[in-house]
Formats: sequence, structure tokens, C-alpha cells
Amino acid sequence: MSRPGGIWGSRALCMHAVCTSTYPEIASLSHLSVCRILGSPQRLGARMKLPHRVSALLVAAAHVWARTASAIDYPDNTPPKNVDVWCGKAYRATDVPFTGLVDKGWLYPPPHSDVPRLAFTCRARLKPFVKGTDARKASIVVDARISHDVGTPFPHARPVESIYVTVSVSSLQLVNTQMRLGDQVEIAVDLDKLPPRTEPYSLTCHAAASDSGPQFATASSELYWLPPSPYNGSIVQLDTSTGELVVSGNIAPGLPGANREPFFPIGYYTGWGNYLESNFGILSEIKKAGFTLVHPIPGGGSANEAWGQGGLQRFGQFLDAALEAGVWVMYDMRHTYSSSADLKMQIRAFRDHPALLLWYTADEPDGHNDPTNSTYLAYKSINALDGYHPVSFTPNCQNYFFEQYASGADIVVPDIYPVGNNVTFSTVYNTPCNRTYGCCGCDNCLGTLHDLATRIEEMKEFTRWMGTHKIFWGVSQAFGASEFWSRVPTHDEMVDMSRSAIAAGAKGMLYWASPTTDEIWKATSEIAKGMNSQTAGKWVVQEREVRTEL
Repeated sequence: MSRPGGIWGSRALCMHAVCTSTYPEIASLSHLSVCRILGSPQRLGARMKLPHRVSALLVAAAHVWARTASAIDYPDNTPPKNVDVWCGKAYRATDVPFTGLVDKGWLYPPPHSDVPRLAFTCRARLKPFVKGTDARKASIVVDARISHDVGTPFPHARPVESIYVTVSVSSLQLVNTQMRLGDQVEIAVDLDKLPPRTEPYSLTCHAAASDSGPQFATASSELYWLPPSPYNGSIVQLDTSTGELVVSGNIAPGLPGANREPFFPIGYYTGWGNYLESNFGILSEIKKAGFTLVHPIPGGGSANEAWGQGGLQRFGQFLDAALEAGVWVMYDMRHTYSSSADLKMQIRAFRDHPALLLWYTADEPDGHNDPTNSTYLAYKSINALDGYHPVSFTPNCQNYFFEQYASGADIVVPDIYPVGNNVTFSTVYNTPCNRTYGCCGCDNCLGTLHDLATRIEEMKEFTRWMGTHKIFWGVSQAFGASEFWSRVPTHDEMVDMSRSAIAAGAKGMLYWASPTTDEIWKATSEIAKGMNSQTAGKWVVQEREVRTEL
């Protein structure tokens, strides 16, 4: 998240509002989520018989659903000359609305199929597998679900009771087994048949209706099988089944997960130049409050300028202090991730540090309209230099080139800020906010405490359409009384936003931003301690219905 001035950065947010501004025909529906399933004109057009001006968008719904990143198109997203955009939309009162970028970047749902299909996917259980680490045995997760939108038609147009699955890495077949249709199974593989390397292997799975029958469905993804780390630092593996971060390597006893126990990643984006840089003692307060990570916010400029006086050397000292305090660090390259030289400098500087948990490349690249391949290029560079830590980014838009930007991350961390916000009219730019125009404080939000949970659920559905798999965290609002937001959230609102996001599948939580109010700090501290206790599951289940008016 970027905000003008001080801790907030140098750019203002631009966003848009609820779908009824575009589709007034459905404003009377009781469940607006029908529209918000991503403002699906295709689905609405078919089921609601909407007029031509709405259903005309359906022609853009032709997609290939199951594909790897290498098959993704990365379209040009240059806006009209002299027009500022956010999420592909003009937002200044002096600019005329246009739909070209919004429509180009919109991910439409696949058409409904009356005939059952096989939604067939496979992926490595861990990213990466590392030779010499035995935290989790090498295995492949295979999904064989029945679908009525994505996937491959069955032979003879009818499902079978079981399928025969072949798992291959590059050209080497590792296993051939049978599984029941509708199951998700974990298949053990022997990776010692392959030499470990820094480049990813191609993982391919085939499905056949019988042991000797032809293969009728194929799924592919990447498998990382790395040599032992040459760096004397942390190794952080992402468990794609549980969403957990599995840490090993040179780990200090005080760091969460150091003893192979599960932990919940939670912490604040935290001001650097006006806060952390001059007072590393704050790390002890962060630890005491129950947070497991800290995410320092860099300033602008090059890699050496981003952390102020002392540059990367000073930040290295901060990492040492975080290690001593027992707090993980999420390293932010928002201003430099698209510079190959700056990115490589930072990766080489900190990939060997025991306090490094994960990399963070882009902050709201969809809002800022960064090139659609920018996160993917950074992702490939990072993995070539350091495959031992996951890569994350934050999307701000509901549905704008999601497939492209998400191809550059293992962990997707959407940010949603609904409290004290008029999501249908911009109080900053004095314009309405709708699907194709306007800049409010929460893109396509309804203005409820469950907006972040809804966004996570929507984006998880995107990945199902795409035939890919991502882990999701969430960013919740811990600020207000500025820009679009008339007030800060209350204690109970902070708890409810977090609980609903975690219940929706968030495997980690961040808050924008610290320093914050005492009330918010207390609420989020309770969340952090609750999620890292032995009764974390019970804490989430206790979610209650909230009727707070925003």
C-alpha cells in the first residue's frame, strides 16, 4: 500500500466501487455477490437475460483455463496519453471514462458445462524440495475433481469411477498409480533419481480412464529440487497443502518455527525512516506483542537509497537485531523490483541471513499499472539467485490482470481497506466510482468488514479457473482519518476483519501500518497471540456475525 507523504509513500490510491453502478438491472438482487463474482457479465448475461449493453462483454470470455506461467500472455497495458489510471481506470474529474484497459485486464469465468469435466491439476507438495532436508518427504499433490466449468471432457462424455495417473518430471516417469475420481491424493516420489539444480523441473501429470487406455487429460507445473543451500542462512519451504512456512537451515532458537512447530505469519508493514531506522529496540515490543514478523517499508530511490543513510549495510544491522529479538523479516523491494541490477544487489546481500523469511516484490502493481510481466520477470530472477525463500506481492485491484501479476509470486497478499470509506464516491477526486471509472478507497468493495475475506475467496476462485495454485495471506486496515478514510477501525472491527479473512483461507496476516493507535495495536496483538496458540483453530471458529455500520 502506498500513501502520500511520510510513512504512506508518494502515491495516492485510485480504486472503484460496487458492481451495481455498472449493472443497475441487478441492483434489486438480495445477493450482490452474484455480481461481485467478479462482476461476471458472462454468468449474469446467461442467467439474468441482461440487455445487450451488459452481455456484449461476453465475447471476451474465451480463455484457456489450465496453463503454466510460460503460456500466459502479458498484454501491453499502456493507458491513453496523459491519463492517470488506477486498476486500469481513469479517476480524475478532467478525464473521460474508457473501458479498454479494464476489459483487457478482466478475468472472466469459464462457461458452464452441462457435461461433467475433469478438473485435473498436480503440483509439488513443497516449494522448494531441498536435498538434505527431511521436514516433509517429497510428494506430488494430484487433484481429480469433477467440474462443470473448467477442465477436460471425459472419454465417452461420462465420468469414470477412477483414473490412472502418471507423474513425470522432465522426461523421467516417476510413478504410475490409480486414484478415485473426486479425490485429492498425495503421491510419494523419489527425487534422488534426478540431480538437484537451481532451475525448476517441469512436472507433468497425465490421466487415463484405464490402465491401458489413452491419456485424456494433462496437468503441468514447476518443481523445484534444489541442492543443499550454499548460504549459511534460513531455508523457508512453502507447504502448498497446508499453506505453512517450513523453516530450517541456520535458524536461531528464538525464531517462530525454529523447532519445526507450525507458526502463523503475522505482523505490520512498519515505517522505516521515521520509526525503525533509529530504534531497533521496537523489535522487542513487536516480539512481546506476539507478532512473528516485521515488514519494514522502504523509501524511494535505488536499493542503496531505499533504507536511508547507511543503505543496505544499515538494513543488514537491522536483520541482525531482528534475529536477536526472534522476529522474522519480510523484505520489501517495491521501488526496485523492476530494476534487474537493484534486485540482484538486494538478493545477494540478504539471501544468507538467518532472519529472512520471504521476499516481497511489488506493492499494488495492478493499481500502479506496472507492466503486466514485471512481477514474473522479478520472480524468475529471484529464484535463479535464491530459491530458498518464497516470493510474495500485494494486488490492490479486484480483477485487473490478476493472472499476469500473480504468476510472479508464491504468496498473494491482497489489501482491502473498507472502514470509514465511501466506496461509491471519491471524496478525494470528487467523482463517482464504478467498474470503469473513479478512484475510491477500496476497489469493487461493498464497504463491509468481510470485504477482505470476499477478496481472498474471489482470488482463490481465479486460481481454480486458471488451473494454478497460490497461497493467500491478507492485508487489513490499521489506519484512517486521512485521504478516503474518515476514521480508524475499532478494536472489534480489527478482530472481525482478521477472523473473517483467516476463515476465508488467509494463511498469514499483515496490517497497514505501524505505528498505529493503541486500540488497534492491542486488538492485533490479541489476534497474533491467538493464532500462534495451541487453540488457534478454536479462535477462528468463534467468528461472530458483525453488524457494524461502516
